[in-house]
Amino acid sequence: MKIAENSVVSFHYTLTNGAGELVDTSREGEPLPYLHGANNIVQGLEEALEGKELGDKLQVEVPPHLGYGEYMEEMVQQVDREMFSGIDNLEGNKTSFVAFPNPNNIGEVRFNMEVTVTVRNILGQTVKSAKEVTSLDISDLESGVYLIQSEEGDTIRFIVE
Repeated sequence: MKIAENSVVSFHYTLTNGAGELVDTSREGEPLPYLHGANNIVQGLEEALEGKELGDKLQVEVPPHLGYGEYMEEMVQQVDREMFSGIDNLEGNKTSFVAFPNPNNIGEVRFNMEVTVTVRNILGQTVKSAKEVTSLDISDLESGVYLIQSEEGDTIRFIVE
């Protein structure tokens, strides 16, 4: 099966900088899951993965305009570590579940497996929770940034506009 729009895909990656130095890799853990065509990864990488099949290997160089844009020193912001109080692991968690929008219902998030989850706002306050579900109604959430956290501690960030 070829990768196409609305395909749930997972892949291992190794990210290097222009000098060939290792920046990040998934090889030590779980592959990165995403929903193809939903703008969950940078455009240049998503375009390179389009049409690929299980077992394909590729090397991709993403130009800035298809990634995060050109580096702009004036846009760099220093953030105090205290802004992340209450977060145990600043390096983030590997996710074992995938959350993706329901194309037939914009106010619903689907999961690739049955999960027990808690939804927290940016202040860490619980705004919703559900046990052993494969989808979650988010139509009642106000605009903002939220975290979906499984009972195992895996976390996915999402934005409601």
